[in-house]
Amino acid sequence: MVYVDRHDPKRAMLKAVFTACLLWIHLGVASAAQLLSNAEVCVREAADCVFKPTKLPYFWDAVHPAKSGQAVFILKFPRPTGDSGPAALYIQRLGNGYELRLNGDVLEQSIQWKQPNGPDSAKAPILIKLPAGLLRADNELKISLRADVARRGGLSEVQLGDFEEIRPLYWSDYRLRVIGVEIGASLTGLVALLAWALWISRPERPTLSASSSPPQVNDATERDPAYLYAAVSMSGWCLFFCDTVIEVPIPPWPFWGLMVATGFSVGICAITLFCQDVAGLETSRSRRVMLAVGSAGALSAASTLWLGWWAAWAVWLGIIVIAYVVYGAYFAWRCYLAPSAARLLLAAAVLINVFGGAWDWVTVLRDGDLYGDNSYGHYLPMLYALTLGFILVQRFRQTSLLAKELSNSMARQVQAKSEELEESYRGLEQLAREQARSTERASILRDMHDGVGSHLASAIRQLQSGSSDRAQLLSTLNESLDQLKLTIDAMKLPRGDIAALLADLRYRLEPRLLASDLALHWHVAPIAPVLRFDSEALRQIQYVVYEAFSNVIQHAKARSLTLALDENNAKIVLSITDDGRGYDVPTVRARGLAAMRQRCEAIGADLLVTSVPGATCVRILISR
Repeated sequence: MVYVDRHDPKRAMLKAVFTACLLWIHLGVASAAQLLSNAEVCVREAADCVFKPTKLPYFWDAVHPAKSGQAVFILKFPRPTGDSGPAALYIQRLGNGYELRLNGDVLEQSIQWKQPNGPDSAKAPILIKLPAGLLRADNELKISLRADVARRGGLSEVQLGDFEEIRPLYWSDYRLRVIGVEIGASLTGLVALLAWALWISRPERPTLSASSSPPQVNDATERDPAYLYAAVSMSGWCLFFCDTVIEVPIPPWPFWGLMVATGFSVGICAITLFCQDVAGLETSRSRRVMLAVGSAGALSAASTLWLGWWAAWAVWLGIIVIAYVVYGAYFAWRCYLAPSAARLLLAAAVLINVFGGAWDWVTVLRDGDLYGDNSYGHYLPMLYALTLGFILVQRFRQTSLLAKELSNSMARQVQAKSEELEESYRGLEQLAREQARSTERASILRDMHDGVGSHLASAIRQLQSGSSDRAQLLSTLNESLDQLKLTIDAMKLPRGDIAALLADLRYRLEPRLLASDLALHWHVAPIAPVLRFDSEALRQIQYVVYEAFSNVIQHAKARSLTLALDENNAKIVLSITDDGRGYDVPTVRARGLAAMRQRCEAIGADLLVTSVPGATCVRILISR
């Protein structure tokens, strides 16, 4: 074992730098403290335990790689000079389990200290205030310890001196090793929770099409892996931090050790992928490489803990250190070529962590394991946690701004589309109105052609034949005039008002009925308008009723005519009945009757015609 000089200038400078960064570290040292570094050790590997001289610190894993066991240390020292106050013992690291005896009396022992793979007491420094009168002129301190495989068991140097002078050393080390680690665990844990929350709540990031103006939303959303990488890396390092303060882990050792080592290796790989994503360098190949690196770390840890291949973990760490020194320089250069606040900050964190870890690794190779001293590179992941927290918040803000821009862009597009649709609707409405007017004009022209035009043609034929008398010609012209007036009246009627339509018919046709010696019986019940009937539909009904009246006047030779309008079971029944001579309905092929049926079908009504001598009835059945 190589003895490490605690006053090495390079290490003292490094310690001073980190001490300035960690404000809680106390700089005072006990000038009167007695450093106990010479000891005798007996390793209980067999029945006979032979004490041999050794030099502290004693790192069990370095002396007995891949082995567990127990050892006894004997340290002899004279009574401290001076009587300024009570004496105390200060031990930076002792474990994994221990028992302390001074001159045969038990000073302190850890819980279950003899149980293999039991609680680990090497997490925090030890300060023992010695009872008055216990010290003698010549004293013997007996330290028994239990060490587990790959668990950093062993014994650091022991310091003896005045309690008030040694206590600042203890608190300085306690702040760094316990409070500092608790802060690191809390910080990485909070960042991990933040990253997991962002990953769960915002699993996808919307993207804008770079070639469109205004921006367009891409059809496929892109899952953002940065939150997942940050969550995994901070979770792994939070587990790594927790190992330095948890004396009794729930999973027993070495399973807990495998979890911690896996968390450490996965944390390195996940933070690498996070750096790749931030710098825009991530590829499927980098993900496969990091998966292989993380798996190799877990396998090397398992090989060390269970198979005793002590070099496996050390070789893996060495490869990681060398590879990441190169990668750190490459990553920093790529961030320098395409700088941004997040990239430059992350590049600085990467360089500090990489070269801090490399410094510790080189120091261990040169001087042996820093057992009893604190590796400041152990706390560098806290810088990652702060950087990742800043970048995650910044990325979340950018994503929110992007989502807001997408929302605004979509709102603008929707507004533009709405205006286009409104313009299209206005055009369609205009077209529909023009088409309705055109249809209405066509219908009016058809009615005038079928009615007025037909009667005028008859009047012309009568004049041309020279055989018609004046009364017959006058009747034909009056009938044509009535048809024209009824067509104009139908255009002014309220929508769907059948009763008003019939009233106009009565007003126009009753004089002709009286002139034809026809008695008119009127039975029109008040009914609500049929709102689905527009002026076109009313004209169709008007034509059917007018045609029925004309047939009675011209052909029936009837004495009375009855018109009835009623509503029954949501059916409106309009009937025209006369007491004329009748006709055989199935054999009649008159154009007028066929036109009446077509007009009823056009408005969704049914036409029923029945006829026997003395009772001919035309019924129009209308559904609302």
